[in-house]
Amino acid sequence: MAERVKIPIVRHLTDQDDLTQGRDAGLQAGQEAQVNVITETLTEEILKGDYRIILFLTSPKKRSVETASLVNESVTLRISNIHILQKSIKDLREIDQGSFILPADYKPGDALEGFALAGHVFFHETFSPVQPSLDNLRYRYGDALLQSDGAYKYPELKQFFKSPGESYRDVQLRVYRQILILAQNLDRYGTHVKPVIFTHGQPLQIFKDLQIVSEEILERGFSFDTGQLARICWDMYNERKPRKRNFGQVEFVSPQNLTHPEIISLLREEISFLENL
Repeated sequence: MAERVKIPIVRHLTDQDDLTQGRDAGLQAGQEAQVNVITETLTEEILKGDYRIILFLTSPKKRSVETASLVNESVTLRISNIHILQKSIKDLREIDQGSFILPADYKPGDALEGFALAGHVFFHETFSPVQPSLDNLRYRYGDALLQSDGAYKYPELKQFFKSPGESYRDVQLRVYRQILILAQNLDRYGTHVKPVIFTHGQPLQIFKDLQIVSEEILERGFSFDTGQLARICWDMYNERKPRKRNFGQVEFVSPQNLTHPEIISLLREEISFLENL
């Protein structure tokens, strides 16, 4: 696979924010213009190579699958003699935000007050603002945190969540494992199969952060202790002051960097650390 060729990662289009469906509703209508933008970006990239098969790897969530299906139809109309396969990958899903307690008068599209609070608490607990040694990668989204004295650290979350969701550690493990699988498959894909990933905001950001870290390691000799990758990525992300991640956004990562033997070795060490955390 040529160095100039990248793997596109697409964040799903705007979905129907219906919490009665556990944040797994379909897409909003009327997003044809954004489908065309994604299609143009992918078409330009696809035409750089001699591809016979385009492999759409999607999160199993409806918003991701439906985005991929719409783009599939659009790309097929623009490129002749191309075959697109679409496969759902469980590990590409967004972070599980737990089980919600909805107000009696809730209507689809209503903002749930507890999400803003839960998001703030999640990143405050996961990446300590005091010192990295206090980072809690096992903190689960929406967890009120029952303490040893029987009191909750964040009792206000109890009114919004029946049960907590996943931790950042959980999402990291999923994405890191998918990169290992991607590395194993690249040679099998050869020059005629191109993967395109359809996922969500947080997995996309982990891919992007790893891309930046891999460049620092391979091109500038950057190094760090095992177990610090999440914090390194978080600090880099904050320092960049990145633009808002838009729905339908397309990013690119280098398969040469992410699947380089040195990076794969590092990811294996991080996976072992996270599994034993």
